[in-house]
Amino acid sequence: MRLASGRRLTLLLGVLATISIVLLAVENHNLRTARTPGVPVPAAPHVGPGDPLPDVSVVEIAPALARATSRSTLREEVKDIGLVFFFTTRCPYCQQSWSYVDQLAAELEVDTVGVIGVALDGQDGHGELIATVPLQRVVAPVDVRSAVRIDVPTVPTMLLVGADDTIRGVWRGVVTEALAEEIWLATQELLSRAR
Repeated sequence: MRLASGRRLTLLLGVLATISIVLLAVENHNLRTARTPGVPVPAAPHVGPGDPLPDVSVVEIAPALARATSRSTLREEVKDIGLVFFFTTRCPYCQQSWSYVDQLAAELEVDTVGVIGVALDGQDGHGELIATVPLQRVVAPVDVRSAVRIDVPTVPTMLLVGADDTIRGVWRGVVTEALAEEIWLATQELLSRAR
């Protein structure tokens, strides 16, 4: 009799543990998507060639000061043809990419192509790390909901954006010398078609 009670207790504890895990997973999903229960989440824009650049609120971060200086939208930041580099401050692959992205920015500045860094981990909590980012212009989403709406599946991600705010190219992963050359060539091709 006692053995049967122990099995029932074990079974009951197993069921309770499973229910707890499912509830935690649902709560984690709600937190990751900045969702308030019962409030529908707006559809995230697709981040791919031919799609519009997400129009989300961002704040410009002055790297030397590591604090927000002005508020705008991501589309306003990309004035004409531009490259948008999505990263997080603690991502080692993003850090490996910075020198090549900075080099791209310097080479494309002659063609008036802007390169903007977007710190997806935001403006808070990593200020000292954002100050070390070698990019000339860095912005961050104003809040978690804006970061979610950007819908970049992985970092680092580089977008080539046309003058019409349409995404013309997407590169994901570490920016190496070879990839930087590929991005530069795609940008030059887009510039030549725009002239």
